Amino acid sequence: MDEMKISSKFTRMLLSKLAKGVLHKKLGYNVDIQLNELNASISDEKAHVHVSTVSYTHLRAHETT
Repeated sequence: MDEMKISSKFTRMLLSKLAKGVLHKKLGYNVDIQLNELNASISDEKAHVHVSTVSYTHLRAHETT
């Protein structure tokens, strides 16, 4: 198993924005996410992302109409 710790603040910010966009699109929620620590690994030809610490500052339902 190959494992990589993602410690770049820029990369964590991009992944936070990606997660925020997916949650908004799939669930209709606006969420501010800050990823503090993130690890990625490859096992059995599948990529796995391990989020050790996630904090969110606000969660609110968004109406799409």
